[in-house]
Amino acid sequence: MAGEIVRSASAKHRDDDDFVQPHALYETVMTQTGREHLVTNIVNHVNGGVTAEVLPRVIEHWRSVHPDLGARVAKGVNGG
Repeated sequence: MAGEIVRSASAKHRDDDDFVQPHALYETVMTQTGREHLVTNIVNHVNGGVTAEVLPRVIEHWRSVHPDLGARVAKGVNGG
């Protein structure tokens, strides 16, 4: 066996983004029914215990995944 094994952190790339894969999942992989279930689950969890001061950050997080998802979550937690 030749070569040296090195353990090091991976280098960040300019295009690295934590939301690329969840965006693609929501937009291109999930069915409309799957999207509805996801929104329902998120809204139920948020309504079950997220404080008012944290709520804007939660909504912004889901908007970062996909604008439609964030809007639907916001609508659901604000009483529809």
